[in-house]
Amino acid sequence: MTRLKRRKEVENASEATTPDDVRFGTPELVAQHRAKRLRADTIVEIGAGAGFQTGAFAAIAKRVIAVDIDPERLSRAHFPQNVIPIAGDALDPATIRIIKERLDGKVAVFLDPERPASSTHRTLSEVRPFIPKFLDMYAAISEDIAIELPPFLDAKEIPGKCEREYLSVDGQLNRLTAYFGGLRACDVSVVRLPGEERIEHNGRRPGLVENLDEARFVLEPDAALAHAGLVPLALPAHYRRIPGKKPAFLASKRPANGWFRAYRIVAAGDDATIRRALARRPPAAIILHGSVSQDDQRRILASYRPLCHGDGRLHLFLGRQRYLTTRE
Repeated sequence: MTRLKRRKEVENASEATTPDDVRFGTPELVAQHRAKRLRADTIVEIGAGAGFQTGAFAAIAKRVIAVDIDPERLSRAHFPQNVIPIAGDALDPATIRIIKERLDGKVAVFLDPERPASSTHRTLSEVRPFIPKFLDMYAAISEDIAIELPPFLDAKEIPGKCEREYLSVDGQLNRLTAYFGGLRACDVSVVRLPGEERIEHNGRRPGLVENLDEARFVLEPDAALAHAGLVPLALPAHYRRIPGKKPAFLASKRPANGWFRAYRIVAAGDDATIRRALARRPPAAIILHGSVSQDDQRRILASYRPLCHGDGRLHLFLGRQRYLTTRE
């Protein structure tokens, strides 16, 4: 994706904005959603960077205190007039003292921590500043704190009692934000953007109760919904799971709702059944879904290739039986 296209996805870009600024910037849809949740007189934004999230905060708050440890990065931002930029270490008592001097009215704190661009870890070990210390120090400023966290982070790693909000953008898991204090609305939630559809839950993850005689569709859950463990709260009345490790697919009588991508079943059964269906309706290509190794994936696709001499694409889901489908 080009830099020009990426700029359309973020707020507050300027001519000084670098490709790295945009790469790590918050998409406009996400920034606006968070701003609604953090509605306060003063929002203290830690890790403001080039200001992509800051613009959305400034639109709803009387004052935004934008803090970043890198003065050069902060200088590249194009801030509205109600933003006070502060270059400094968020855990430095001197920085906190400056922040306190500029507070006014109800206060909410937002932290966008840093981690290495090359990081593949799903832990807090590489996140800076250290989250427990940050929560302890900023409790004196406000109990209403929101922290962006690595989206695939194990929930057990998050310190303190909070709401874990998983954001979905166009069906893909985009952000995980932890809300503390008065910002917490439940234990775990999922929000679909741009529609703002929301599912929330308290307590243990809901269980799956299967009930299906005949399947007409394969359903692929929204990635954020699946990762949050809230798929059962959005399911149709009759369904069954298609066994597999990741992702979790389901068979259903109905195409369900916007929380699922639906595929209409053309044929279901063993390999011979699928081959007969392909002979009757040859596609140009098959898209494979299921938990198989790359070697097995290549082998399976190669075995079907002689039957792929028609038009369009069909999707093949692997489980105890195979489901050949079209995309709804």
